[in-house]
Amino acid sequence: MPFILIIVGAFILITALRGNAGAFASQIKKDFTGQKSFVYWFLAILVIGAIGYIQPLKKISDAFLILVILVLFIANKGFFAQFQTSLKQITAGNYSSGT
Repeated sequence: MPFILIIVGAFILITALRGNAGAFASQIKKDFTGQKSFVYWFLAILVIGAIGYIQPLKKISDAFLILVILVLFIANKGFFAQFQTSLKQITAGNYSSGT
């Protein structure tokens, strides 16, 4: 858990140093408010994870967590559609080399 807090803190520090704090805050606000918010997914993962602390229900909780994470990636066909678009750009040679 401390590593996650260190990573989040470093991310926030880098965002502040680059001067993108306002854009970051507005993006976080959009993610957790509105019609297609992340709150329902967050609550589902939190409740299923909490059930996993009951030892006889741990395997069931793990299975449901895997299912929720898969649905999160597959929902609205966003992940795979964007992945395929990225692959097409790479094969077409339309990618930046990072320099």
